[in-house]
Amino acid sequence: MLSIRDELLKRQQLYSTLENDIEKKLKTAPCGSLRISNKDGRVQYYHRRVPSERSGTYISAKERNLVSELAQKEYDNQLLRIIKKELKAIDYYLRVSPAQDLKEVYETLHGKRKEAVIPMIETDEMYLQRWLNMEFNKKGFEDGAPEFITDKGERVRSKSEMIIANLLTKLDVPYLYEVPVFLNGFGNVYTDFRVLDLRQRKEYYWEHLGMMDNSNYADRNVRKITAYELNGFFQGEKLIITYETKNDPLNMRHIQKIIEHYFL
Repeated sequence: MLSIRDELLKRQQLYSTLENDIEKKLKTAPCGSLRISNKDGRVQYYHRRVPSERSGTYISAKERNLVSELAQKEYDNQLLRIIKKELKAIDYYLRVSPAQDLKEVYETLHGKRKEAVIPMIETDEMYLQRWLNMEFNKKGFEDGAPEFITDKGERVRSKSEMIIANLLTKLDVPYLYEVPVFLNGFGNVYTDFRVLDLRQRKEYYWEHLGMMDNSNYADRNVRKITAYELNGFFQGEKLIITYETKNDPLNMRHIQKIIEHYFL
């Protein structure tokens, strides 16, 4: 799980980049500010070159690009003020807060002392082991069904599932195979893979649809994916879906990109 400190460091980097970009833009912005007047239902624009100038110079239709530049300048200045306050607050927190994350306290204990303590906050390793040891009823295999065995020695239902499982294992991404989930309006579904992003302690449900050129199979799985989303499992948030047909088989490079995007 990412600590608050890690999140703030990421935010600090993002805001520092924005700060530099905005300050660079403001160096080429026109001087002065924009005044907008609504006179008899007609909007008019004026250029105030100095703060003491109340009315400003009328901006004609030919100079309307100046309106955009002055409005953009005002927006950029407001954004910059907030960014600077945020960066100041982040800098203060990083200076005064302990560098050690709470879950790391347990890890600093020595052997016997660690054995005598029940940690209030699970370490990532504890969380992972508890997750991997999840108990669930597994779906059986039909007699005579082809056997596909993963690098972990686990039996799966297709060559494509075996490839996905092996890539997850190779990239050290924890997963469970065919954990049942109940979807209201559809029933029990044995999701191909339940995959864990340990950094955020967040689960994803991964369905691989391997026969999308089979109309009956496609219809059934469209209903299943709809049921997932009606139950709050939205694609890209909690649900990952990959597809395959005879003419467009599984692409290992594509699968690896998906794993890297969500879990690495």
